[in-house]
Amino acid sequence: MVIKKLIVTSLVLCCGCNSIWNGWLDPSQVGRFRKASVTTDIRRSISVADEPAMDIDAEDPTPADLKVGHKDYVLQSGDLIDISIFELMVPGTPWVEMRQISRGGYITLPQVRQDILARGKTARELEKYIEKVLQDEQILTQPDVTVLIREARNMTYNILGAVNSPGSNVIPRPNFRILDAVAGAGGVIEQPTTKTLYVFRRATVSGKKGESAASDSENSALDICFGSVTSDTKGSSGHWVWTNGEWKFIKVPVAPPATTRSAATAPTTAPMTQTQPATTQTTKPAVKTEGDESGKWEELAAKTPSQRIIAIPLDKLERGDPRVNIVVRNGDTIWVPPPTQGEFYVMGNVLRPGVYSLTGREITLRQAMSAAGGMSPLADPMRCELIRRIGGNQEQVISVNLDAIFAGKESDIILKPDDILNVGTNPAMPFLAVLRNAFRFTYGFGFVYDRNFADIDTYTTKENPDTIRRQRKAQLRQGL
Repeated sequence: MVIKKLIVTSLVLCCGCNSIWNGWLDPSQVGRFRKASVTTDIRRSISVADEPAMDIDAEDPTPADLKVGHKDYVLQSGDLIDISIFELMVPGTPWVEMRQISRGGYITLPQVRQDILARGKTARELEKYIEKVLQDEQILTQPDVTVLIREARNMTYNILGAVNSPGSNVIPRPNFRILDAVAGAGGVIEQPTTKTLYVFRRATVSGKKGESAASDSENSALDICFGSVTSDTKGSSGHWVWTNGEWKFIKVPVAPPATTRSAATAPTTAPMTQTQPATTQTTKPAVKTEGDESGKWEELAAKTPSQRIIAIPLDKLERGDPRVNIVVRNGDTIWVPPPTQGEFYVMGNVLRPGVYSLTGREITLRQAMSAAGGMSPLADPMRCELIRRIGGNQEQVISVNLDAIFAGKESDIILKPDDILNVGTNPAMPFLAVLRNAFRFTYGFGFVYDRNFADIDTYTTKENPDTIRRQRKAQLRQGL
């Protein structure tokens, strides 16, 4: 009895397994058997050095993102418009043509000597302006002008990532929402790892969290233009900058004037006077040339409109939740994260080592072991290692206790592309494997030797020697 206890104790110590019921003689049999249920977390990173694959500081949609802008669209360069002028060319017949606004913001009309400035005006304002020009040039006394926007090319959004038709599209109407944009892109490529889409949006001037531009026409005021060098009321040299809907003066340090040998030969220049431009976008200063001062880039970057990132859960969007179906604004970029692609490797003491594809799914260590057919008879679940790439030219190796993971005592780990799972062994495993195959249990408490150690007499009955001699004598008589 004492010998039997010593044998069982030594086997348990050699196995080092989580539970005697899991596999006191076969440690490769791991799991949580005959125990209460447990809930554990699933880790995505294995250490501090292993940064998450995607860490986006996004926020939830706000009620301001659901508001529809009702302001008229402001025409910009590149827009296509349809112009109808009654009796411009033929009496009693309207003249209808399509015009594209040039890069300078102008359009041309027949019989009109001057170019028509269209940029910065709404369709109604452009109608009134053309009517005034026709009256001033005495072309028509009571002109009837109609302007329709055919294609607002500056009212665009981008949709990228895991969609069937990514690209840049025009916003067709004010009440154009995220679900419409996804449908226009052919839908999201369904993958288990694609759970959230992100909207990159320019924030408002106030910079308050959760607020965006109130209308699409206001986004055009966020452009930054650099003016020529001028001075303010105090004589400081700098640049006028159009940002966030107003002109601001940014000071630029001026080098002291060079001294001359003779005051008579020194050039005299008139002091610069303040020439602050008007607060309209149509009277921008001249564009800064390459030879001008670069300015304080830190100040300019601080005045650049900030960016919001809005997280939209795909499951709520597909269920038609109105709280996440926000309005698409001008300049929005909708990004659907692509699925995880790549391979992971399983090697060591498993039944099917090799390369396995992630196929756009989140595979854990348990699933990887299931795909590899489980552990071989020589595997030690407490001696495993996970090799993961961190950064471009580094790898990290950590020890993994598969016995504790399968028993629910440690968190499972989600694999990443190029991960290598190596299942090791220990010196006791070959002896345990031989010991498992050396015995064969039968009914009762007895056991018989297995074929690995026993001879043929162990499994067959021995015949009586007298019977064998009588059989041989009978065979000799028959031969005679």
